[in-house]
Amino acid sequence: MLAGHSLGEIAAWSAAGCIAPAAAVDAAATRGRLMEREARLHPGGMLALPGATKEILDQALACGRVRGRLDLAARNTMDEWVVTGEESALRAVAARHPSTRLPAAGPWHSPALVDAVDELRAALTAIPREPGRARFIANRTGRVVEREADIPNLLADQLTHPVAWLETLEYLAEAEVTDIVVVGPARPHATFARSHLGERARIWTTETGAELSCALEALRS
Repeated sequence: MLAGHSLGEIAAWSAAGCIAPAAAVDAAATRGRLMEREARLHPGGMLALPGATKEILDQALACGRVRGRLDLAARNTMDEWVVTGEESALRAVAARHPSTRLPAAGPWHSPALVDAVDELRAALTAIPREPGRARFIANRTGRVVEREADIPNLLADQLTHPVAWLETLEYLAEAEVTDIVVVGPARPHATFARSHLGERARIWTTETGAELSCALEALRS
């Protein structure tokens, strides 16, 4: 099974065998241009709320929305939430709740990007596709997509909806996945997986050649 967090979802779509790597690069570039355009029109950013309960999240959202637009962008683990929105709202949250500003250039995964959705959907739908060789898990649902034809719609809608990463991890646990390979410089995602799955799965990182070799050797055995 393949899954990617936010932008990584396009890479996962390609790795699942549905689209060519070059097409994935083009799709990522198109997505980036559209997001940059909307961020100029609707400036903002993102904050992580580590160690927060659902009650704290609700308090943070209520606090921020007094000052501006604020939405949930992702739930990465049971106690790691990410909010997205206008700068005024983010400043209000940061003043009252322990948080970490993320290096995001705009209010990603929020309704502020709605005008980019149809254009991205059209671009993704136009990509030549093949039947996948692995199951693909969508950020929108945290579940395997049963109909490959639905993937472009799900990836486009991802721009304005939260990343269902906790649901993805829960799905992997339900599927009794024993090994998870985190591809690329993605230490936070390895941490998310370890936090939720514990001893139920081995988590492999591949940031260095040594780590990649170790992961490949273990998976061959």
